[in-house]
Amino acid sequence: MLNSKIYNRTISHKYTPEFQRNSDIHTMAWVIEPEQWEQHDPFLVMAHDQMRSGVFGVHPHRGIETVTYMIDGNLNHYDSKHGTGVLHPGDAQWMTAGRGVEHVEDAAPGELVNLLQLWVNIPAKQKMTAARYQDLRKDSMPQKVENGVSTKVFSGSVNGLTAPTLNITPVTMVEFKIAAGSESTQKFQGLIMDSYML
Repeated sequence: MLNSKIYNRTISHKYTPEFQRNSDIHTMAWVIEPEQWEQHDPFLVMAHDQMRSGVFGVHPHRGIETVTYMIDGNLNHYDSKHGTGVLHPGDAQWMTAGRGVEHVEDAAPGELVNLLQLWVNIPAKQKMTAARYQDLRKDSMPQKVENGVSTKVFSGSVNGLTAPTLNITPVTMVEFKIAAGSESTQKFQGLIMDSYML
């Protein structure tokens, strides 16, 4: 169910993600840990991955949206719906798995890729939506620089900038770059999801 109530939220706790070495080619840290869905809903998990080619083979997703943000390196991707491409530093990708998709994400040969990936829950009534990919190129996203603050909107609306991204779960995703000594007050607006079912 969707509504347009205004919610005041506070920071419940702060912590520093700890990196763990999974293999010679993969190090990761949980930013949002799995199995704490009630606390973070609609966010399921968020991982900070540092990896080389060969970490993930073809694998399925269903009933969620995955959001990938590239920090460093180039990431090749391919999916069972014949989508293919390369994500570069500063790019993002919004994948709606919906009723199901198989895909692979792989670092470009010889590169160390540094990325964030967020899994977003889809409301129960919309989990069978058709799958789709959206590559969100850094230079194509609504953006502005004002008073030493660079604002780039990948999803949702902030301060008059609205991204064209199609997503089922309304999420605001913004990249801020703030010059030393600068200040910024941001006005976020959008729908809040009341309830989900896994």
